[in-house]
Amino acid sequence: LGSAIDILEGYLWSARNLLEEEYIRLANNTQWCYYEEMCGCLECEENEAWKSSIDVATVGAYIPSSTKADLKRTLSCLVKGIGQTYSKTAAKESEAGKRIGYQYFGDQLGGSTA
Repeated sequence: LGSAIDILEGYLWSARNLLEEEYIRLANNTQWCYYEEMCGCLECEENEAWKSSIDVATVGAYIPSSTKADLKRTLSCLVKGIGQTYSKTAAKESEAGKRIGYQYFGDQLGGSTA
């Protein structure tokens, strides 16, 4: 159990460090980054383990429409960056159809999640 906790802790620190570094780097960002929205899932399939229709190949995000444009721009790029980290973790740890995990990033300023 100890090594599993160490592995998970490594994933969490990796994600946290990426988000903090990217947030600082994006402070004066003027570009938008493409991200998948959580709602309107076109590639979703029924998954027995989750007892729901999900897309296991995509990291989605929810950014409220009321979020200010500059924060929305920054969040769109944070989501893109963290999505790559989450996808790498899933590729290492999941077992298709049997063992699915999830990771969340939540933004306090805008109420966004990825």
